[in-house]
Amino acid sequence: MSCILVIDDSPTVRSTLQFCLQSSGFEVITAEDGRVGLDALAQANPPVDLVLVDFNMPILDGIAVCRAIREDPLTQKLPVVLMTGFATKETLARAASAGFQEVVTKPFVMRKLLADLRRLLAPEESRCA
Repeated sequence: MSCILVIDDSPTVRSTLQFCLQSSGFEVITAEDGRVGLDALAQANPPVDLVLVDFNMPILDGIAVCRAIREDPLTQKLPVVLMTGFATKETLARAASAGFQEVVTKPFVMRKLLADLRRLLAPEESRCA
């Protein structure tokens, strides 16, 4: 079972993703902002296999979260997916330079999101027990 960390300041988005991902067989950890998300990532047991993070959040936005993940040798290869309601050229360029593997646009097409997450998780063996 793969573990996914969902970081989003919207309680509705967090609970919806948690329900859908758990229903699809994933273990899910949630966080309400980037700082809490990075703390959850560091303390996760079992370890996180993929991070799904919102672009626009208070305290630390998704770009800052991804950069922090990329700077840490323990997490630098972790798949990180950006969620945004504003997939502009500037957002996509910032996401690429920060090291995101994928950008998904809100509102989600859950079937496509699940397929994208499974594809990103496929190359790695799950680290979850």
